[in-house]
Amino acid sequence: MPTASPFANVDVRLRDLEAKMDSIFADTFRGVGTWFDQSTRARSVDLREQNDKYVARLYVPRSDTSKVDAKVENGVLYITSQNEGTVNGKAESERYEQLITLPRPVQADKVNVQKKEDVVVITVPKTTPGAPAIAPASPAPAAGASPSATPADWAETMLAQMDQMQARLSQSIHDVFQNDLTTGASNSQLGSAMNIEDQPDKYVVHFYLPDKHLSDVNVKFENNALHLTAQEQKKSDAAAGDMQSTTVTRYETMTSLPGPVKDADMKVERKEGSVVVTLPKA
Repeated sequence: MPTASPFANVDVRLRDLEAKMDSIFADTFRGVGTWFDQSTRARSVDLREQNDKYVARLYVPRSDTSKVDAKVENGVLYITSQNEGTVNGKAESERYEQLITLPRPVQADKVNVQKKEDVVVITVPKTTPGAPAIAPASPAPAAGASPSATPADWAETMLAQMDQMQARLSQSIHDVFQNDLTTGASNSQLGSAMNIEDQPDKYVVHFYLPDKHLSDVNVKFENNALHLTAQEQKKSDAAAGDMQSTTVTRYETMTSLPGPVKDADMKVERKEGSVVVTLPKA
């Protein structure tokens, strides 16, 4: 009796897998806590490398995803959004930018942007398809503490949720392509999240950077916008007789703040996996 090929319906399985990954990504941040999900100034991005493309997912709760746009210039993915609205009878404008260096050459003129509820999916085809190294599936880490109202718990909760998300995304690939993992290979290149806490006398901006290889994190404030840049270096294993290669990924995010601040009094606290920036209001 003929046996179904493990490679049958690959396109359909890939589409189903992408939809499942969209759902896992969005559900992670919808469930992380009201302090994040009900904020109009929260953002999270996940960039993954696949055989023939890069896929970036941006979570923008309670925001108009039609205002989000993306383009690629000189190997850098630019994600931008501009929202305008009224808060307590006062006009308010928000600008957000995210820049991510893509490790491999891509087709900049074929960027595809899908705008869904709370989620924007950006697909960038590679110039030359090539499978990323396959990371083995690993069990999801134990759930973090239940989200509470204390800011001290936020970083721990967020980082735990993001670790679980990465494990679930990797496991979903192994479940769908058990016999041919190279077909569904999809490795994480970057995961990050950001939230602005508006307190009576200050703004507290939380950046979550769970990749512990990120280094050279710099924060600056100019033109009423907060800029964070980080750089990651990855060294590949060299075969006998070959030179070891190093891939550098640069990450940059910029967000405007709702009102004027005393930037000379800015405080930056670096923790494992996160950066907290405090800016007193002017």
